Amino acid sequence: MVLKIARRGASGYCPENTMAAFDKAVEIDCDTIEFDIHKTKDGHIIVMHDDNVQRTTDGLGNIKDLTLKEIKMFHEPNGESVPTLQGVFDLLKNKKRMMLDIKDQNMEKEVLSLVNDNDLEEYVIIDSDFPDVVKKIKKMNPKIHVYLGGVTKDNYKSAVQEAKIIDAEMIKVENILVNEDLVKEAHNNGIGVYVWGAEETNDIKNMQDLDVDAIVCDFPDKIPEFSF
Repeated sequence: MVLKIARRGASGYCPENTMAAFDKAVEIDCDTIEFDIHKTKDGHIIVMHDDNVQRTTDGLGNIKDLTLKEIKMFHEPNGESVPTLQGVFDLLKNKKRMMLDIKDQNMEKEVLSLVNDNDLEEYVIIDSDFPDVVKKIKKMNPKIHVYLGGVTKDNYKSAVQEAKIIDAEMIKVENILVNEDLVKEAHNNGIGVYVWGAEETNDIKNMQDLDVDAIVCDFPDKIPEFSF
């Protein structure tokens, strides 16, 4: 069985990390909705993949150098303003599980504060390519589900061991790096494997044949209808 995760919302159908993409992900009935988060200059948490605004909005600048008010003046390709984490919680709470990919260091306290304030400890997954971020999150709130990213073909064995130490439930790997040995190493140590980059039907089937545990996909409805 494979967990179906909508990447940045259903970003194959709507602009990534927008409310429209999250609504679409709910509509097509994925298991979990993944999105990326950054901290603004004035300490607010917004939903965006890049560390600057220019690729996905009509604005310019690095997120860390901009206030929330300034960022809210920019527009996504569909005319929306950039979502805040609280706004996405308001939209998705009681609808779908959420996976938060933390893109900055030193924002763990603010993220957990919002998670706790919304009573979402059991309904969110924190994912990050920064092992220290995952460690801090788990230490600050052991109830939170955490996944570890940043895994490559060269470090997967050490990543599996690190995931065990910090109680991460899965490691995140790009599909082109996944092989039978990697999946076996993870599973033998009680760690799941979730994959990104598998967008075409053949790639998705290959990942299923390798017995991965989850696939994060722009078109999650391409993943066959079975899940945890």
